[in-house]
Amino acid sequence: MGGCKLKINLAWSFWRGSGFGWDFVNLVGQSGGLVCLWDPKVFSAEGSVKNRNYLLIRGRFIGSNDAIKIINVYAPQATLAKKTLWDQLQVEMAG
Repeated sequence: MGGCKLKINLAWSFWRGSGFGWDFVNLVGQSGGLVCLWDPKVFSAEGSVKNRNYLLIRGRFIGSNDAIKIINVYAPQATLAKKTLWDQLQVEMAG
């Protein structure tokens, strides 16, 4: 939970208390973790998919019925690992 508290403080410093939605993937190895922030008056999050290399947020813009996916990616350096990641992301985007 210590990592979670740190992320909340970091998010708060960006948003300055005006209200925000957020989700995160904790750090793994050299990665510092991933975090996504959004304004709940503009975007309504409906779910997320967490992976050590990406954070996918599904939702809708307020006032629109169009579903969107936002992906924050931390790609590995190895070629085979990159290909595996992009294959996973293709599946996520198609679903």
